[in-house]
Parts: sequence; C-alpha cells; structure tokens
Amino acid sequence: MAHRETGDAAAPRIDVTPAVGGGGCTNLPLTARAGPGDDDPAQLTGLIVTYTATLGDGSTTATDQLDGVTLELSYRPPVSVPPTEAVSTPTPGAAAFLDPKNAQTIDTTTSTATLATATPSASVRLGTFAMLPLPEGAVIDKVVLRVSHQADDTTPAPPTPTEPPTPTEPPSPTEPSTSTDLPTATLTVSGTGTACDARHALTAHERALGVDVVDLGACGVTKDDQLTELAVDYAAKLGTGSTDAAVQLDGVELDIVFRSPSLRPLSGCVTAGSGCAVLKSTDDADTATDHSRLVINGTVYTPTAAVDLSMSKVSAQVVTRGIIARTVSLGISPATGYLRPVIGIPPEPVLFTTYPAVIAKPSSVTAVTGFTPPTPGAPVDVTAATIPRGGRASLTLGRYAPPAPVTTGPLDHVVLQVTHHDEGDVESVKMSVDFTGSTCTGVDGALDVPVRPGSSGPVTDQVDLAPCGLTKASQLAGLTVTYTVTAGSGGATEHLGGTRIDLLSGPLVRAAVSFDGHTSTVKQWTVLP
Repeated sequence: MAHRETGDAAAPRIDVTPAVGGGGCTNLPLTARAGPGDDDPAQLTGLIVTYTATLGDGSTTATDQLDGVTLELSYRPPVSVPPTEAVSTPTPGAAAFLDPKNAQTIDTTTSTATLATATPSASVRLGTFAMLPLPEGAVIDKVVLRVSHQADDTTPAPPTPTEPPTPTEPPSPTEPSTSTDLPTATLTVSGTGTACDARHALTAHERALGVDVVDLGACGVTKDDQLTELAVDYAAKLGTGSTDAAVQLDGVELDIVFRSPSLRPLSGCVTAGSGCAVLKSTDDADTATDHSRLVINGTVYTPTAAVDLSMSKVSAQVVTRGIIARTVSLGISPATGYLRPVIGIPPEPVLFTTYPAVIAKPSSVTAVTGFTPPTPGAPVDVTAATIPRGGRASLTLGRYAPPAPVTTGPLDHVVLQVTHHDEGDVESVKMSVDFTGSTCTGVDGALDVPVRPGSSGPVTDQVDLAPCGLTKASQLAGLTVTYTVTAGSGGATEHLGGTRIDLLSGPLVRAAVSFDGHTSTVKQWTVLP
C-alpha cells in the first residue's frame, strides 16, 4: 500500500472484508500479514479493502495521497504423502473393505464396504506413510490428513400401504419408523504421540465423494519425526434406523507444507581446516594475457570457514569492505602502477593481533617409502618421489621441537604448513598427524591436502591442527606427520618442499587500526604481557 500524508493527518485505517469465511479484519496496521485461518483461497473472491483517512486531533486541514493497494501472496504447494499399507479383515460382526489398496491414494478408485444388519460396521487400517525426510531445520507450516469418502444408505423403502390411515387414526406404537440416518464415519489417528491420537468424526457425504480434513498441526504435530509411526483407522457403521448401506473410501493422504531453512550452518571440511576453503580462487590457469578474476563489492563474512584467494596483476579491489573468516590466505599481487589496497577495509577500526614467531620444524625421518631419503645435513622434509601408476609414496617426519622458551599455556592456534608441487596424475595427498589424543590419524582421520596439478611452482597449504586436538605445546613431544601421495593410472611425481608447525600463543600486541585511502591510523594499541 503506497501512501503519503501531509499536514496533521491521523494514521490511515484499513478494513478488509472477505466474501466468505468470517467477518473480516478491522483497523489493520499498514504492514499486516496473514494470520491463522487466512489460508483459504476462497476468501479472496470478492475481497474488499476500505482505506480511510481522517484528520488528526485538533487539525483543520490535511492531505492524504493513496498511490495504490496491492495484495502479495506467498504459496507453497503441499507435499502429498500416501500410506503404503492397507488392511481390512472381516469378523463375524463386521464387514470388510474390499480391495483396501484402492484406499492408499485419492484417485476416485475406491475401496467399498457393504453394511447390513448382521455386519453393521467395517474398518480399514492405513499405515507406513511414505514419508521422505525433510531438510534439516525445516519448519512445518501445515500438516493435515485428507479423507475422500462417500456413504449411502441403501435401506429398502417400506412397502406402500394399501389403505392410508384415517386422519384421526394414530399410528400403531409397534409400527417401525420409516426414517433412516446415513452411515457414520470416523478416522482414528495413532502413532504421533500428541493429542492428535484420538477418534475424529467425519462428515457424511451422500451420492458423491467428499473430502474431510483432519488438521494434525492444530493438535500438536510440529515435527516430521512425529509422523514416522503414523497410522489411521477409517471406520463406518450403519446409521440409526438403517439396515443396509454402502461406504466407499477413495483414499487417505497426508499433506505437508514446509519451509526449508534459508540459512544453514557450515559443516564438514570447510570448517575443519584451511585446505578446504569456502571461497577460493587460483592463478593456476593464468597466462601472459589471461588472468582469473574475482570481484566482490561488499564484505565476505565466513567466520567459521577459510577464504583462499590467489590472483596476479590485479588492477582493482578484489573485496571492497573486508573479509571476516576463521582463516584468510591471500596471494594477490597488483598490476604495475596500481597503488590502492587489493582488499578494502571499512572505515571502522579493525582489530589486529600480533603473535610471537614460534615455529617447530622436523629434524628426523622415522619411515620412508618411495621418497628419496634426505642426505645428511640437508632438511629432512625437502625431497621428491616418482610414483608408478596406482602406486603410493609416504614419508613420516618427527621431532617437531620449537625453540626455547616453550610456552606452557594453552595455544590459540596451531597451524601445520606444507609446501609441495604435484606433477602428473596425482590421485590424492594426505597427512596423518599422530600425537596423544589426535583425531587426525590413520586412514579415516588423515587430513586431505589439495592436489595442485599443473602449478608453476611449489604451493604452501595450511591446516589448522586445533580441531585435531592439539592445544598444548607439550603435545609436540612424540608428534609425527606422515605425508602420503597416491598416484593415478598415469603415474606421478611429487616434490615436498618442507613442513613446519606455527604455534600461536600469548599475543604481543593488539591494535585497532582504521584505514582511509592509502593511509592507516592506529586508534588504540595494547602491549600484552
């Protein structure tokens, strides 16, 4: 509703009058939304909206402009879930529904029961609804059972009397009544664990199929796991004064209207390390004239995941208002003459934390298969392997000892860096990190290292070891890293350029910095003990 008031005008009033289904709504707020009971499309037929403008208290003049009124509708079709089992068994005092499987779907193909004085009732049980799992976090807006059925009284008409009684002659007290009632029908719900597990009366539909609705949401069903054991029993019995009847059950179906969550928390590898970034760009395919490009006008907000951006000869800002992420890896180089920051920072102060450089490097090899053994005096983790097709090469490194003094407090971050270069058909690269309490060990727990085929040189990947359980420097004692490369059918060559573990603990300086163009201003800084 587009409108504007000038002068001393009171708030406009809106009255809505539907053609059917209630008395309408009066004096609605201008942002009114549909509420319970406003989900019947028939209510829109003949809908009338009255817009009323009035003067404010004590005012003499005002202008109210109404540009237009529109009705916005949101519609989601229900998911129909049929039962997959239907059973009806006759007893000495009850009839059975013939062909009960016809009652598993609403399609005008019915299952019929014939009621008589000797068998005045019949029932059929429907269950094992073919319920598909809803998306995690889905919200159920509506869940109902639809029952399509028909009940006809087939009691024979009484014989026509030969001589009508005189007006003054009262009827005989033993003469049976000629009036009969239609058969009655009920639907008994079970298995939901809510107030819905009860008998629900249905409307008698004569001469034609009719649909009744049992609202399960109104009696407590709000989650899909409440429907896994759902079963219903449809029952019918003769009406008062009736001796014969025919009952048809077309079908019972479960209708669900739900909303999938629009935002879901990240999970899996994107939250476990830096090698599986939620946002990643590479320069692997760049040539002298063609370069990969990614430009984001705004902020990248991924506080639980990693961001890894690599580009060369950049002549514009890649991200205009900063990156908020669990870990950020940047390999962005500007083009000649470009002087602005490649990552823009908003004018609000940004907190930077500086840690002392504590690095642990390996000094021994405990096992080697396929890799060239290191020469005496050379770094133990700089080597290469030529791997035949389908083969595997591995190297186990140990004695990662940081320089003294070693912190005894908890570690804020523990980052394992590995520099490598992959050539040929490399199927996988994995690292098993073994220490007391490690969860990143063995075949199932080993960390995946990104394969970098065709890269022009060594690439450094980082893995956060805190999720593996490494939280104290003392856990480095006895720690080993097993680097394993598996080749595909074409064989491969792997170059390992070194490994190191960065221990980030006890920050030295914390500063809040504001950026403005080419300059930066430290708003406040703190030297930490």
